Amino acid sequence: MDDGSGLVHLIPSFENKKFIGERAKLVCKILQGSKDTIELKNMPHYMMSDVQISNILNYIAQLKKMDVPPFTDSEVRSHMETCK
Repeated sequence: MDDGSGLVHLIPSFENKKFIGERAKLVCKILQGSKDTIELKNMPHYMMSDVQISNILNYIAQLKKMDVPPFTDSEVRSHMETCK
């Protein structure tokens, strides 16, 4: 789990492709949680600020040695506003 691989049935993994093409979805997943009844990968929601979420996502990207642009607080704030 320290490498961003997730925790079975509690926290889904964050795949490299999501850090590039699905950045808004990553933010919403952390903010709102997820309930995947097919794969049983549920994740609780977390009450976090834009700064906390960007720090977490940047930490995971660095830990997994992803070559992706860093998440900024303003980017995360913008994505937070689009979460439904």
